Amino acid sequence: MNTFMITAVIEGFDLGSAEQSAHLDGLGYAAVVGSTSHVMTVDASINSESPIDAFHHLAADMNTIGVHILRIDPDLVNVSEIALRLDVNRETVRLWARGRRRGGFPPHFSDVGDSQIWRWVEVYEWAASHLLAVDDEERPLPADVVDMLNGDLAHERSGRSVSARDNILA
Repeated sequence: MNTFMITAVIEGFDLGSAEQSAHLDGLGYAAVVGSTSHVMTVDASINSESPIDAFHHLAADMNTIGVHILRIDPDLVNVSEIALRLDVNRETVRLWARGRRRGGFPPHFSDVGDSQIWRWVEVYEWAASHLLAVDDEERPLPADVVDMLNGDLAHERSGRSVSARDNILA
């Protein structure tokens, strides 16, 4: 059994609702709802056999209280955030990213202005394979699972039927 960390963008949660808050408090896992710049999210740490099962668990629990998951946050990080999470300095991360220290650092995911960003899960997997300190307690969702879930959530929102493969949102 693994503990998966999921951050989902949600709608339908009222921070002032005692009923919804009580439901979150009664879950068998940690789930915290917050709002930043009018975007509501839930952070959950769920013990599960697979990342898909963890998502199903969260989705079912949110649906019970009228909360809908809009998308899974891909947890994008910059050099500073990587340095903080791995407890190294930014220059070390820059050297990894340029291939000047330790091989195989993941390619960046995108550019935002003058900064490069990575998917945390890819950096996490690289760091774990290089025996760097990462939180073994909570695993991020694999990138392909996040992509698949977000694709299916987008199809659901648009009213189109989900792809022919297993209906993962059922």
